[in-house]
Amino acid sequence: EELIGIDSLYYAHPDDLERIKSEFEDIIHHPNAIRKVEFRILHKDNSYRHIRLTAKNMIGESTISGLLINYNDITDEKALEKERARLEEQLRNQQKLESIGTLASGVAHEINNPINGIMNYGQIILDTKSENPDINESAKEIIHESQRVAEIVKNLLEFSRQNTESNSTARVEDIIERTLSLIRTVVRHDQIDLKIDVEKDLPDVECRSQQIQQVLMNLFTNARDALNNKYEGYHEDKKIIVQSSRIRKDETDWIRITVEDH
Repeated sequence: EELIGIDSLYYAHPDDLERIKSEFEDIIHHPNAIRKVEFRILHKDNSYRHIRLTAKNMIGESTISGLLINYNDITDEKALEKERARLEEQLRNQQKLESIGTLASGVAHEINNPINGIMNYGQIILDTKSENPDINESAKEIIHESQRVAEIVKNLLEFSRQNTESNSTARVEDIIERTLSLIRTVVRHDQIDLKIDVEKDLPDVECRSQQIQQVLMNLFTNARDALNNKYEGYHEDKKIIVQSSRIRKDETDWIRITVEDH
């Protein structure tokens, strides 16, 4: 009774109106045609429900002389579809991570062999004790840079490995540094100023360091994307600030890690 005399599209969502009108205009010109349209309609509680409308052109039927329309509330069905899509996407991402982990493991082993060879040759050059100081200095630099590459490969391998990690003692500084080692070059390429402020002598913590590293990586990635969207090139506010310190909350000691972007 409440709907008699009211335009059939009065409660339709404004963003769906043009599409619904187009379907109605089409069906009116096709006798006995049937159309199905999904759209949102206003509920009494001021929320929008998802509706599947089925319309049949019965204008030529003397007993009807109009469109016969059936409405079905498919809000719950839509919610299930959305949840199913989310779970499928989550599964795909999990499969990608597993593939990356397998790939990283293989790449790490392949890279470690030549890196160890480079370090050994650098050490041989250094052990010859050349009278040319430049050669000795270059050999030291070869060893140093090779060790840095080996550390990055190790961090990448640990980050990509999917395992059931248990709690262990870890240093927050090390977790932050391992994460930064994987993104520092990318951040520098994007002309982002990276500032690190970690309180000295933070106590060790019992944690799952790989999971914390995953959270930090997500925060760094989000911050980088946000800054790149706002600033195409260099800007003085294009910066990421990483801080870690002890705090006291609810009569308990905590270590807080903050990733801040402008």
